[in-house]
Amino acid sequence: MSLSDLQEFDSELMFTDFGVSVTYNGKSITAVVEYGDNRAAGNTVSSDGQAARATLWIKASDVSEPVPLDKVVVDGETWWVVRIAERHSGVFCLEATGNEAAL
Repeated sequence: MSLSDLQEFDSELMFTDFGVSVTYNGKSITAVVEYGDNRAAGNTVSSDGQAARATLWIKASDVSEPVPLDKVVVDGETWWVVRIAERHSGVFCLEATGNEAAL
């Protein structure tokens, strides 16, 4: 088994064990979601206000080209992709914000 094969196996195991169903730009996919700070400074487009933070891992085979401001719905809550933090072994790591407030 090559390193690439092992990495692919590990990512499949991660999605099987920790994945949840989300809606990504209207498409149902499986993602691993890690919730971060609930009231961090700043929001999707500026440093004003506050927003909750989350990190999402998605398969490149489900979403080939994620971009900032893509919409992700997790358990009925809307999140917005802020940036693509990493792409490795067919998996994207995305940073997202949600529950934004102007103050």
